[in-house]
Amino acid sequence: MSNQLDPAKKNSIAREGTPLVTTRSLMRNLRIALTAISLLGFASLVPAQTAAPLPAQLSKAKTIFLANAGSNAVPFLKGYPDQSYNALYQALVSSNRFQIVTTPADADLLCEFSMNGIVGPASGGDSWGIAFFQLVIRDPKTQALLWTISENVGPTIREKNFKKNVTEAATKLAGDLKELASRNPAVVTIPQEQEPPQKTRFSQKEK
Repeated sequence: MSNQLDPAKKNSIAREGTPLVTTRSLMRNLRIALTAISLLGFASLVPAQTAAPLPAQLSKAKTIFLANAGSNAVPFLKGYPDQSYNALYQALVSSNRFQIVTTPADADLLCEFSMNGIVGPASGGDSWGIAFFQLVIRDPKTQALLWTISENVGPTIREKNFKKNVTEAATKLAGDLKELASRNPAVVTIPQEQEPPQKTRFSQKEK
């Protein structure tokens, strides 16, 4: 006796809305179900990603030694590293977060400040420059690098306005250090991507 359905009966069942279930379709659905279950089980075994912890010294520090590393000898920065260093020193004092000590041996953190820049020619005999601050933080006991903070100096057309931008950038850098030290050591907050530094154009006619 044949197990195949009569074509006429098969069409009649289909018209009545009764689904035709075959062994092949059952096996396919079973494989799909087993795959889904296995994937769910694997996902439960994968540990949740955790953020990299901050160095514990940053939040525990109460005293810092601020060193002036100068600049990378770009001509238009001449004299500004000292002004920037003084501005950063004043901003750190105003933040009331750290006591600035005069010897590295008395510090919980060593902070090395530098002002760097890139310069190039522009039309009309003018020049353009990109300047930024960098604060390298180290452990005084091991000299190990703990963190690095950077802050761009805002662009300006006139050189006389550059001094104002230098002071503002130094204030921001002090705020960055204070904010970093106030974070939970077990959690790192991923900072927003900074815009690329903009060029500062110095006119030879207006200074």
